[in-house]
Amino acid sequence: MPPTIIPTRDRELHRSVFGAACLSIQPLLLNALSLPAMALIIRRLGPTNYGQWVTATSLITAVGFVTSLGLRGKFVRSVAQDPASAQQAVAEQLGTRLALTLVAMATVLLACLALNYSPVILQCTVIASVGMAFSTGWTTLADLMQGLERFPTIASVNLAAGLLLTAASVLVILAGGGPVALSLAYLLGPLAAVVLVLGILRRQGFWARISFHPRRSWRLVCDSRHFTAQQLLAAAEANAVALMLPKLIGPAAFGIFTAGVLLSGRLTVIPESIGAALYPMISKLTAQEPRLAARRTGYAIALGLFIGLCLALIGTAFASMIAHVLMPKAAANCRMIIVITLWSLPLAGVFFAMASALLGTGADRAVTRASILAAIVSLPVGIFLVIRFGALGACGFILARFAIRICVLLPEFFRVLVVPFSRRGQGAEREAALDIVNAMGCQDSPAVTPVLS
Repeated sequence: MPPTIIPTRDRELHRSVFGAACLSIQPLLLNALSLPAMALIIRRLGPTNYGQWVTATSLITAVGFVTSLGLRGKFVRSVAQDPASAQQAVAEQLGTRLALTLVAMATVLLACLALNYSPVILQCTVIASVGMAFSTGWTTLADLMQGLERFPTIASVNLAAGLLLTAASVLVILAGGGPVALSLAYLLGPLAAVVLVLGILRRQGFWARISFHPRRSWRLVCDSRHFTAQQLLAAAEANAVALMLPKLIGPAAFGIFTAGVLLSGRLTVIPESIGAALYPMISKLTAQEPRLAARRTGYAIALGLFIGLCLALIGTAFASMIAHVLMPKAAANCRMIIVITLWSLPLAGVFFAMASALLGTGADRAVTRASILAAIVSLPVGIFLVIRFGALGACGFILARFAIRICVLLPEFFRVLVVPFSRRGQGAEREAALDIVNAMGCQDSPAVTPVLS
């Protein structure tokens, strides 16, 4: 019997599915191990101390986008297209991103002082800002691995670093440590990831170095301006509420809210992974088989919606148990937050698939315009909900944010990936394919969902 030959497009599909599985299963496995540890941390610290620690981490998250400024998508795409130039590209990326990280560190410390946070929050913020530099090194090298489609390597390094971080944080809490000691323990995760991936690269003959030239770095940032705009808008939408909420409801109530959104936040990695794996497949198919690209996008949207619904239903069934584990003294409020925010997962599944497909076709300018419109609509909605309803309003905003982003993407999605391929005849399909190829030739294309999230 002759050997079975898998068509190229099937191999691409298998690689994308395998990549999505690696990127999804690893954080789920790590979450299954780390959630009990997080429950121990929350219970030992209590609402006030936990609220102080999580306030510092929220400040770091709020400025995290500054460390890359849209560089990630363009970098991953350049590595995928030209692996031979990866060493020089990595050096320039490390130099540019570390310089941006210094700006982010200064910004977050000034913000902490301007908001007049307590000395404990300030100390945690200083320590976490050092961890941000380690995270910059790790994400840059992880982007290199993604460009080379080495998803198992990314997953294994993430898992090892996450296990080390979890073990260190548990030991610190059991020893009686507070928010500051916990922040120190959290430095081990990104540091271990950098060390591990550097060791893997060196065994493969790849020596990562740092190269910083102000003019070249400025050019890299300018070339990524569309993706930068998307990141800025997404960060503003996501973090405006996180920055306002501690002041409006206090650190203790904010700690309860953060514990409640923990589950949905961790599970969002699954729709993100579907989008991350979909992007390279769509970017390759649009130039060759655009009708197949549209069909695969439909499959991805259906898959994201289905998985999101399943996760929301399962999470809702176990919400009471999880709330009692995380916040036994405020279980009712914690459960309400868990149940509401879990229903953002089906919306996230649809959004990440739609956005990744559009970016894969080179429609980055259209996505940027949609992001601007979404921010214009969602920011006032989020501010109103938080001021009027507090933590409950913040939960509603998490759902509204994804719904608004889907609505503003729909017109462009139908124009690029639905209408052209629903017409009969090869002429319309050929015309649509030429439009996509021309768009990809004159526009930049991001590569991964961190640009979107």
